[in-house]
Amino acid sequence: MDEWIRSVKRWAGGALIASVALGTVACSETSSPLLGTMIQLLANLSQHVILPAYVELDQQAAVLEQELGRFCANPTAETLTSARTAWRSAQSRYKRIEVIAFGPAKELEIANRVDFWPTRPTNIEQALRDHLIFDEVTLQTLGASVLGLPAIEYLLWARAPESATVLESYASGSLASARCALLVGLGNDLASKAHALANAWAVDGGGYADSLARAGRGSVEYGSAQSAINALVNAISMQLEIVKDDKLGKPLGTKSGGDVSPTSVESPYSRTSKEDILENLEGIRRIYNGTVGTAPVGGLEQLLMLYSPEVAAALRQQIEASIAAVTAIPGSLSEALVQHRDAVEAAYRELQSLRTLFVGSAMSLLGTDTVFGGSDGD
Repeated sequence: MDEWIRSVKRWAGGALIASVALGTVACSETSSPLLGTMIQLLANLSQHVILPAYVELDQQAAVLEQELGRFCANPTAETLTSARTAWRSAQSRYKRIEVIAFGPAKELEIANRVDFWPTRPTNIEQALRDHLIFDEVTLQTLGASVLGLPAIEYLLWARAPESATVLESYASGSLASARCALLVGLGNDLASKAHALANAWAVDGGGYADSLARAGRGSVEYGSAQSAINALVNAISMQLEIVKDDKLGKPLGTKSGGDVSPTSVESPYSRTSKEDILENLEGIRRIYNGTVGTAPVGGLEQLLMLYSPEVAAALRQQIEASIAAVTAIPGSLSEALVQHRDAVEAAYRELQSLRTLFVGSAMSLLGTDTVFGGSDGD
């Protein structure tokens, strides 16, 4: 598999050189098949993949807001379990759409205040000592490290996975009432931001989905279909680098001499860091394959096929190989780093191959230059 992918990459490199010599590289929008494909996939992805994903996030954030309120009104093992389940659902929806780091998520400056990690427990505990009320005004004064899904995770799990220990922190002690006030406030804030994102993409709201779909045809944000393709392709490149280097590489010790750091995983308290990575990869798969469930709608693969069916097929297979390798990691990621390091290293290698293939071949063929990081070949 690896050798075949390398041979495909060598072929793609040769094809790229030939294209440059002929002056035909990249998605020339004077070519009607290319332009037609770009217009179709942008419409499909914006309306059938991206917008529905933001709607799901909006819905799950509203459920989480409700469950956090129920928990604080009556802190029991049952309501804590429901709150944790709701957090997992909201977290998974956000991780799935995290790849779309452009548009409203950037313009509204929401991403960092929804998903700042690693969690800073000292900042959260300091906020609990400094405030009794966590309304919208108070939350606006707090840094991103005290907000969003990671902070909610800390408040629901930090004491211990056992519910009895967590419940005690909400039932007694000088910070019990502040802890619940912050939890409810964070739930309200997250729901508000998720709704703002969904509304910004909605056709009857900010209309960003329509703007992406109409790139080069009256769109304010995108003067050409190619510029919208560039945004999608760079978003995938950026997300692959974050997953490879930050979410897996850093805990694995790839940048620190090989010393593993289980506490550096993304969601250490809920022990769902592996699931976070899988949702990231699922989001990438949906944009590349252009599928929702079993229903194909047309994605970036459709465009890449016009340049190189071989590279397009290799990339699809490498996405699946990466998902399979991460899925194969036993137990939680933090545990596997110590007990099954070989499985984590295997997953890292697949992700490394995926990003190398994407940046080295796919982006070149699509005429997109990377604008993030520089470790695509390491």
